[in-house]
Amino acid sequence: MSDTQTELRDRLKGWMEAEDIPVEETSVETCYFRLIATKGRNLRVDELKAKPGIIYMTASTRLADSQIKKYESFTDEEKQTFMWAVRLTLIDKSNLIRIKDKITDPTWLMIQKVMYKEDLTREHFMEAGRPLLSGLVMVTWLLESQSGSTPTTSQSPGMYA
Repeated sequence: MSDTQTELRDRLKGWMEAEDIPVEETSVETCYFRLIATKGRNLRVDELKAKPGIIYMTASTRLADSQIKKYESFTDEEKQTFMWAVRLTLIDKSNLIRIKDKITDPTWLMIQKVMYKEDLTREHFMEAGRPLLSGLVMVTWLLESQSGSTPTTSQSPGMYA
């Protein structure tokens, strides 16, 4: 890893920790660096060796067993309606999204923002993360509201809640 990548990694890690998002670095052969949030968020930030200068911020969600059971109790039409609602909710936030067919997969839903390190400021970086995490909360809310129950207050859409 070059000095530039080391400086960038340290800067991003510092910004996240200053916002009370503790992170750890994980060694991945395909990345110059990968930072993973360690407290309450499925969030990672990395720079791929194949695409230097591009920073990927990725959030993923894992549904609770009770939520999976609710989804599995839906009719085929309700499942289709839910999946379309997820897509439309996330597309509106101009994210890159990947949805797997199997909702029980821990990474069935991944939302990603792409940033260029030349344009990266702390404000831009932190603002990019808010819609990622609030998008995940919206997906949970959609599932809860479609099944007839009310979302819990712990599912607030704030990035730092």
